[in-house]
Amino acid sequence: MAAPSHDASGDSLGDGPEVDLPSLTALTAFDAALRHQSFTGAAKELGRTQGAVSRQVALLESHVGRELFHREVRSLRPTRAAERFGVRVTRLLAGLRSAVAEASGDAELGGVLHLSLLPTFGTTWLIPRLPEFLGSHEGISVELTTSLAAFDFDRSEIDAALHYGEGVWPGARAELLMEEEVVCVAAPGLAESVPEPSALEGRTLLQLMSRPKAWRRWLRAQGAPGIDGKSGPRFEHHMMVVEAARSGLGFALLPDFVAEKPIADGSLVPAFGGLTYGTGKSYWLTYPDRSLELPALVAFRGWLRDEIRAWKSSRA
Repeated sequence: MAAPSHDASGDSLGDGPEVDLPSLTALTAFDAALRHQSFTGAAKELGRTQGAVSRQVALLESHVGRELFHREVRSLRPTRAAERFGVRVTRLLAGLRSAVAEASGDAELGGVLHLSLLPTFGTTWLIPRLPEFLGSHEGISVELTTSLAAFDFDRSEIDAALHYGEGVWPGARAELLMEEEVVCVAAPGLAESVPEPSALEGRTLLQLMSRPKAWRRWLRAQGAPGIDGKSGPRFEHHMMVVEAARSGLGFALLPDFVAEKPIADGSLVPAFGGLTYGTGKSYWLTYPDRSLELPALVAFRGWLRDEIRAWKSSRA
């Protein structure tokens, strides 16, 4: 069999189509410049001179055949092409760093864990506890993104995702974390003004857009199905509902882990003696088969189970 041919630079041409790739140095310079929107900021991060970073970006622009930044007096303004290209470059570099860490042996200590989080569960419950996890697993680092919708693990660099719903994620395993329980809360004074659920008639019920049937189901379960559970201002995120309830705008149905902190600081009060209601939905950790033995995920799964068990015990 004939040896593959080489061009003058010594690169193998092989038998397949030639792919002309930009240098890793240029891609790294572009990624840093895009995040900082400044050659100066990128240079500081990379430990290089501003001129060197600028030249690498110019080489990349020449390579792709289009301008990636509008050079302004004190900053860079990315073009639309740069923003689209940047998403893929950032993902590529993150995957490459993870692969190098595994190849160099860091995977034995943990490596990089790429997690997709539910925004409310992530920011309210998980992220405040992450310092403990990272402090006890020094070889592990995490990269976090947020998503409300299921996605294809085969088309993503994500190792695992936190999911809300029925525990079904195409092409992935699902481990139950906790069942959802909600509590009705309101600002001090307002909560005490309503002695029982049936007295919510005519009161403002704060609505979460992603849970349009939540109030109707809760009212039916509390024996007050005749109350209109669909009226009231609608909000996109749980934390917006929390702030609206704190301001005295109306009553809110919140997952217990979301209500925990504002109840503790006294800005919200549980109505009806803290009555909780199971929605029938749950929170899950989902991951593809390829992540099953990933050291960072193995450590995270064990820690997460223990942390949830301890949290549940503290509330018993």
